[in-house]
Amino acid sequence: MLCVVQASLVSVRASIREPFEIVQKRTVEVQNLQAAGEILRAVVRVRELSEKLERHLAQGEVHGSSDSTVMRELAQAAMHLREIKEVIGSSDLGGIDEVRRPRPCPVAPVPAAPPAADGARRVDSGGLPSRMA
Repeated sequence: MLCVVQASLVSVRASIREPFEIVQKRTVEVQNLQAAGEILRAVVRVRELSEKLERHLAQGEVHGSSDSTVMRELAQAAMHLREIKEVIGSSDLGGIDEVRRPRPCPVAPVPAAPPAADGARRVDSGGLPSRMA
């Protein structure tokens, strides 16, 4: 009788232990995936903010811009720099070279004078073109 009870106890343990170990293993996998996702989100956010920072700094350096435009662009650049520091400080991004590595700009450089500004200068210097011809 004792052997039958011990055998059934071993069977019950095996039927409970195996699913428990599978669930435990999958839980660890999900935790690792979640951590990897958080790191990837932080890296993507740093890259996006870096691109915005570069654009604002480039706009602030455009010659012919008014002082208020330059100040506004620099203020935006400072805001993005602060947010980059917050993301890097709040996430464990140590050992990730992608965040620190300089990379070439994937888009064409910002033109010195956007088309709208060219049109505004033409109107300013020569007036509006006549529609009566």
